[in-house]
Amino acid sequence: MGCHIIHLADRIAVLTSQFQNVLEHIGKISEKINKNSGNMFVPEYVEAFNSLASKKSFWLNSYSFAKYDQIFHKSQSRILHLDAEGLLDLARLFCQIIDFRSRFTATHSSGVAATVEAIAENIDFSQKELLMIKLGGYLHDLGKLAVPVEILEKPGRLTQEEFSVIQSHTYYSFHLINLIPEFAVFNEWAAFHHETMDGHGYPFEIDSKSLTLGSRLMAVADVFTALTEDRPYRAGMSGEKAIGLLKTMVAEDKLDGYVVNLVDDNKDEINSVRLTAQKAAYREYQEFSQLPKAA
Repeated sequence: MGCHIIHLADRIAVLTSQFQNVLEHIGKISEKINKNSGNMFVPEYVEAFNSLASKKSFWLNSYSFAKYDQIFHKSQSRILHLDAEGLLDLARLFCQIIDFRSRFTATHSSGVAATVEAIAENIDFSQKELLMIKLGGYLHDLGKLAVPVEILEKPGRLTQEEFSVIQSHTYYSFHLINLIPEFAVFNEWAAFHHETMDGHGYPFEIDSKSLTLGSRLMAVADVFTALTEDRPYRAGMSGEKAIGLLKTMVAEDKLDGYVVNLVDDNKDEINSVRLTAQKAAYREYQEFSQLPKAA
């Protein structure tokens, strides 16, 4: 039995290694595996493979994170032990590294951090939980460091290959945040912001049975911020219009209705907090962009 499983796993690994962006070629790899069911591979094991193959996280687990994990552990010389202010300073630094790569996203994580904290203040969150959710907002897009700037700044429609690269960012966020002990406690809140209530989000396809309140808050904060913030290519929506789209996503079983209602009830205050945070972040981005560039 074991040798048949190893044989199938080996073939999957060989096929996966042929592609730089494995997510674009899931169908092609799956087709080759299924074509040889009952011939090269035991049908029962192929069925087990098929049950996993629909999840993007399965392919990313098998393909790309091991090298980043290895690099991190080789370079990690000590574990960080910081107080609350130190953690916030570190998270803000990461936030700038993430967002300042592109003028399109220059203030996004600052906006999400402010928004999700403002939403959480309307729930019975402890002071520690409020700190954790804010840290998660700063770091929710950490995995975008693995996304080429050309894709982040593409003005037109993304190709399927480019979109699959974008989709991988939450996978990397999850694993990178998890590598820092002080940050691991809010990892799911931060990294599951593209998971949906119906289980058709990415990359883990987690549904409402497994999504914690913190993760639901982050998902709503991310969408609300993306809709209301100004981008170089378009103005942000009004809070009222953004709420309308959020409620549509609730009806489609994508976002949590309780959280969206909280935002609706406090939309002016939340939007004001978001705007203030993003204006401050934009001033910092302008200062950064005016620094002399290395030759």
